[in-house]
Amino acid sequence: MLGIVSRKPASVDTLMAFRTLADTGRNFRDFGCPQPNPKTGHPDGWGIACQSAEGEFYARGALKATDDPRYEEAVRKLVRVCSPPLILLAHLRYASKKDTIQEQYAHPFRKEVDGRVAFFAHNGEIEGFGLRDGKIDTQFLFDRFLESLGTAVRPLPEFKQAVAKAKAGIEAEFPRKARKSSRPCPAGGACSETGSSSSFRLEDSRWS
Repeated sequence: MLGIVSRKPASVDTLMAFRTLADTGRNFRDFGCPQPNPKTGHPDGWGIACQSAEGEFYARGALKATDDPRYEEAVRKLVRVCSPPLILLAHLRYASKKDTIQEQYAHPFRKEVDGRVAFFAHNGEIEGFGLRDGKIDTQFLFDRFLESLGTAVRPLPEFKQAVAKAKAGIEAEFPRKARKSSRPCPAGGACSETGSSSSFRLEDSRWS
């Protein structure tokens, strides 16, 4: 996952270098955690969202970014249409379930809330979540965060509090399950189904 907030133009070189992680990016297995899926990198789709002074750019694909000519096309178009200052979120997907390798499940996800646009991307998984009501776990997390945030523009401390409240509720509903591994993860101890996420609301231009 890549996030950029900049007063300079987006770099084609940076976004093309990011694409190589579709082949080389590390996953649970690289840290010694149990991972039955033998695939390497993050080959299961890509997405780029950008908001600048001149408007919004959004593109996604279900193919591996290094195999998809649409990725480079999207990057070059983004550089043309997203003038600084800008905020950008890019993601390369490692899908937990093969049947969700589709463009509709590529991150970041986009939603409009009370006339404002929000994007969200997530690494990790809610173990056992699968596909519910046509949504993957990331979309579920996105919905919960937006419910907690509401429609008002919030100052940053309140924004963080709302996200923390949503996160606590999600963790209570889906407790993390620690697993023992054959070797410890870099931080020590057992591996668990953890994840990271990034989101921004275009009117706020704030990250979580």
